[in-house]
Amino acid sequence: MAIIGIRGLSIQKESNTIWYHFKAEVEENSGNWKYMKMQKGGDNSNNVIYLLDNSTYCTGDDGLAVWNKIKDLGMSGGKEWIEILL
Repeated sequence: MAIIGIRGLSIQKESNTIWYHFKAEVEENSGNWKYMKMQKGGDNSNNVIYLLDNSTYCTGDDGLAVWNKIKDLGMSGGKEWIEILL
């Protein structure tokens, strides 16, 4: 499982937890973008979750790879995103 690309990054607070919401193009279904979310620094820190049904797409090192893509996208967004992501 791999995520090829990420776009539409936003941040939402749910039950005192900050979640990063985004659209992701998944390798196994290239060309179709799926709404997903993940948190960083919480109980499910590296879990990437489908928004549609709250099922887990990936965890562990795969989730960390997604986080790195989110950081890259956010860092290209300017100072405000850099402060949020660090």
